[in-house]
Amino acid sequence: MTYREVLSSKVTEMKVFNEQKKALNNNVKKVNEDLDVLENEKRNLFKSLSQDVDTEDKINDTIRTLEFKLKNTTFKSSNEENKIIKEMQNLKNLVP
Repeated sequence: MTYREVLSSKVTEMKVFNEQKKALNNNVKKVNEDLDVLENEKRNLFKSLSQDVDTEDKINDTIRTLEFKLKNTTFKSSNEENKIIKEMQNLKNLVP
C-alpha cells in the first residue's frame, strides 16, 4: 500500500465521519428547535393560566375590583380608563 493510497483512505474515512457528524448536529439542532417551541408554548400557557379568570365568582370579584378602581382613580389618560372599561365589558360578557 502506497502513501497516496493510505492518505486517500484516511480522507475517505474523514469524509464519512464528517457526514455522520453533520447528521448528528442536524438532529441536535432539530431537537433544540423542538425544545424552543415547547418552551414557548409552556411559557404562553403559564401566562394565560395566570391571567385567566375561570369561575363566575372570580369574574364577579374582578368586575367589582375594576368598578371600584374606575370610580376611585384619577387616570392620567383616557386610554387607561378605556382599557379598564373594555376589560369590564369583556368580563361581563363572560358571565352567564
